[in-house]
Amino acid sequence: MAFSLKQLIPFLNPATDLVSDANLRNTQKINELFQLLKESRTVLNISLPGTNKSFTSNILAVDTESRKFVLDEIFPEDGHTLFENIGKLAVHAEIRGARISFEACRLSSEYSRRISSYSCQIPESISYSQRRAEHRVLIHPAHLIQFSAKHQNTNQILQGHLYDISMQGIGIVFKATHIIKPGDQLQRCQLTLSTKETVSFTLDVRHIESTIPGCIKVGGSFRELDSRSRDIVGRFVRQMERTIIKS
Repeated sequence: MAFSLKQLIPFLNPATDLVSDANLRNTQKINELFQLLKESRTVLNISLPGTNKSFTSNILAVDTESRKFVLDEIFPEDGHTLFENIGKLAVHAEIRGARISFEACRLSSEYSRRISSYSCQIPESISYSQRRAEHRVLIHPAHLIQFSAKHQNTNQILQGHLYDISMQGIGIVFKATHIIKPGDQLQRCQLTLSTKETVSFTLDVRHIESTIPGCIKVGGSFRELDSRSRDIVGRFVRQMERTIIKS
């Protein structure tokens, strides 16, 4: 379940390029955000008291009725012992251009085939901030934009189309399943916009969703986007924003 443009706009400070930091307390929006973190398999950066070491994990399941979520095992493994003893951790993540952070309390632990997972309480509030330039706008159906790229590891040529775009990156829909995971790099990426302008770049894969049968959605950040291409993307993002406002 993704945020709509209207859901993100209230956090925008129109006088600056920054969205005001918000202490998000709306239960419905927090639930939607946790669903999005699960569906996109977003990597969570974890901090634990008593160590300066960085840990990672992700969300396996969300139960909004009981206000609980299941956290996957923590890497590296010594994070497991710390979390078991302390029962609390801090989470930091980036999702669709937004920077979020929150604390989570462990309710119970589960073990299956030597793999640990944790039932945690969904927090009452989340720190949420976003830059205006990172707002992603949905691509209007009248502006179908084809995407092509080469996967860095497999050299496979990928074909898809855009579903959103921002100054920082894009989201692409692929009609067939590809072996793509967060952290991969897509090279020789090319877009031909509805303005007939062509943009070439490299894309760092940030998150993946499988919400449409037979398709996957891949979100990524631009790399090696030259000034000419950045100007073209900027004009196109503004054009899409005006299309949304008029619709």
